[in-house]
Amino acid sequence: MVKTRFSAAFIHLCISALVVGSVAAVALFIWYPGLYFDMAGAQEPMLLIIGIDLVIGPLLTLIVYRQGKPSLRFDLTVIACLQIAALAYGTWALSSQRPMFLVFDRGNYEVVSAADIEGKNVPDEAATGMPFVGPKQVWAAPSEDRALMMSVIIEGADDIFLLPEQYRPITNAISGMKRSGHLVTDAYLAEHSDVAAALTAALNAEGMAIGDALGKRLYPVAGLRAERAALTDPETAELMVMFDAQVPWVRPTLPAADAAE
Repeated sequence: MVKTRFSAAFIHLCISALVVGSVAAVALFIWYPGLYFDMAGAQEPMLLIIGIDLVIGPLLTLIVYRQGKPSLRFDLTVIACLQIAALAYGTWALSSQRPMFLVFDRGNYEVVSAADIEGKNVPDEAATGMPFVGPKQVWAAPSEDRALMMSVIIEGADDIFLLPEQYRPITNAISGMKRSGHLVTDAYLAEHSDVAAALTAALNAEGMAIGDALGKRLYPVAGLRAERAALTDPETAELMVMFDAQVPWVRPTLPAADAAE
């Protein structure tokens, strides 16, 4: 039997830290790697778990614990139930908000969560090969259903990036990538010094230099809570790096055949 309330609270804190640390590790390194944690709004459920399970729970144990207290078992049970409820809700929220797909759609990337596609039919070519860490990159192909496209544009129906049946391999987006985004040149970097500084830092962290960005394209990345920017090689559709900056959306140019008409 633990003799002092301080010992009981310390033991409680250690156990809680182990549990919360495990959840945080999964969230930070598997579900929300890199900038996805801020973009997808994972702070709120994570703070709930930390606040109740790591702070309030051990603090309540410190307050109520007294060896030999008749109601001690009941008090600790109530505290444990409170913590379990907060942990269950917070973990569920983290799981449902986790990014599943990074969808390229008409000149920008959209972060699509598990909740966004719940109950929707995800085609096999999109569902297979899901990465263990972070979301899978796909392209939202325009629908051949004119009524659907009109409902998206005029009536405010779910946008194409929220329709997983339209997901195609990201390499299918190459032609659209070449006609959208911001082409990275020396002149562009000189004109947008804030973007250049953030891009340089992100590239250096990945072992690359700013020269590796020349000739590539920048696209905005829209998340649930924040927007970031992505550097992509339009020749291969490879996302080279995502970084903490904002670039405006650029309307894609028409294909040469359509422009000629």
